Amino acid sequence: MQGQSVFISWGSAPSADSYILQRKADSGEWEQVYAGSDLTFTDTAGSWSTVQYQVCGVFEGANGAFAQSDVITVL
Repeated sequence: MQGQSVFISWGSAPSADSYILQRKADSGEWEQVYAGSDLTFTDTAGSWSTVQYQVCGVFEGANGAFAQSDVITVL
């Protein structure tokens, strides 16, 4: 799957100005991969064994709580 597209989408949060999407590959740290107003993002798979995403809304400059995906096994 390395190099292939990974489509991520999330629901809107009422009154959010924008969103922050982060990714954690394997046992690494959370890394911001997107910030903006869209509700979708297309990532490119790396040489990961597992990957997990989390997203939060941004409200007047303050981040809301992150919602996390399940850990996904990469084949």
